Amino acid sequence: MVKNVIIAVLTVLLACVGGCFIAYTTLDNRETTISDSTDKGKTLSNSAKKEMSSEEKDKRISELTKDMKIEEDDMRNVISYRYKLHVDEAIVFSALIVKDNNTKKLLLYPVAAYQGETWIFFDELIFKIDNNERINLKIHKSDKTTEVFRRGGGVLEHYSVPADEDMEVAIRKIANAQNVKMRFDGKSSYKERELTPQEIKEIANVVELFDLMRK
Repeated sequence: MVKNVIIAVLTVLLACVGGCFIAYTTLDNRETTISDSTDKGKTLSNSAKKEMSSEEKDKRISELTKDMKIEEDDMRNVISYRYKLHVDEAIVFSALIVKDNNTKKLLLYPVAAYQGETWIFFDELIFKIDNNERINLKIHKSDKTTEVFRRGGGVLEHYSVPADEDMEVAIRKIANAQNVKMRFDGKSSYKERELTPQEIKEIANVVELFDLMRK
């Protein structure tokens, strides 16, 4: 019962991230306009590296978005693109895209969420890429949301703001990895697990779509 409640609330909250919540955060000073170059450690997806005809581009975008959830908020004039989250896990990491038709900006967002019985107050995301490179990303308290589920006593900690340069580099490295172990490190404890090949593939598809849409 508790897990079902947590999953239900998490699903609703993260669905909001694809619509109403993002409509506000796209206008703050954390948004980033990213050039089409590969400077500062950013790597483009394979489809974005080669020249594609408009027909090829449209076909590939259609293929990438086929299994994605596309949510349009016509009141705020934004569209989000994301996969259904793997809410059966205690910690979740994914990525989504927001197209803001008001500002003509395309934004890449990380989505990090923890659900459980007790708080961990995570303030750092740690990724170990292919058992070699380690990436540490600090989370600012003001960027997180927390929820307490009165029924059953479950808790949710959630983070999703427009990716800054360091976060985008991390997302791209995850997208190009074979193995990714992640840890949500908190003040009181931590949770960790490996991303599944499917989760890595979905992040890679979001990155590829992001590159194609901004060209």
